[in-house]
Amino acid sequence: MSAQHPHTKTWRRAFVRAPWAASVCLAAACQGPQPTTDIARAIAERDDATLQALLKAGGSPEAGEPRPIIWAARSNNASAIRLLAAAGADVNRPDGGNGWTPLQHAVHKRASKAVEALLKVGADPNQGSAHSPSALMMAAGYGDRESFDLLIKGGANAAFEVQPGINALWAALGGGAIADITDGPSLGACFPDIVAAVRKHAPTLRIQRGLETRALRFLAKKGCADLIEASL
Repeated sequence: MSAQHPHTKTWRRAFVRAPWAASVCLAAACQGPQPTTDIARAIAERDDATLQALLKAGGSPEAGEPRPIIWAARSNNASAIRLLAAAGADVNRPDGGNGWTPLQHAVHKRASKAVEALLKVGADPNQGSAHSPSALMMAAGYGDRESFDLLIKGGANAAFEVQPGINALWAALGGGAIADITDGPSLGACFPDIVAAVRKHAPTLRIQRGLETRALRFLAKKGCADLIEASL
């Protein structure tokens, strides 16, 4: 197996679960953790009345692994996010196996209602490690224009880079599919509308010549190659 470029390795480590997970685990084992607390179960079942009662009775909005706010973010449960935030849940603290913020978890699941709710209760769209993709980069990579626009409106930094050239532009040009081959779009897919939006908000942003760009070119579907060349 050929060696990975360190930039790609860093991106993959931060962005995805093991890229071979889908092919080596049983379906039941790939479903991820199941709710183990009453609060988590109420969120999973979208039972707002029970969730509100549990929180009013002193149930912790922070207890459990992952935390309740992560369950709500990943299940696109906007009402649960509002209830948890009102009860004192930390809407920015990273959590879960990937160490993502609630916003990153929501974007990973294309949960735009959760993205909107999190931003409204104070989630920071730029929160995260300097070496992990921002929520905006993830939205660009998944082609999730609704979440992308919400994040931009919420103050997301379109010019953020994990490494030079590894940014929202690279993600929208097909990098998202390379980085997340289990849950991402099909390899070679690019998103011209998001590429245009990134250029609008970060006009000096570019990708760089190197292994990552060669991978984009090699996999590019019709119409994507020209966009890649124009972004160098």
